[in-house]
Amino acid sequence: MSDDLLTKIKTLPDSPGVYLMKDIRGKIICVGKARVLKNLGSDSKCLTTCSRN
Repeated sequence: MSDDLLTKIKTLPDSPGVYLMKDIRGKIICVGKARVLKNLGSDSKCLTTCSRN
């Protein structure tokens, strides 16, 4: 992971929330929710779930 991405992950809140995953063109490819947004950055389950849909 890039240093820029790691910095952004560290600023995520410890609270629940929703997220959008976008492709390189900015098209939304996945919408999800997380109990703790900060954990989302290191959670490979997010990528696996989104890639299956």
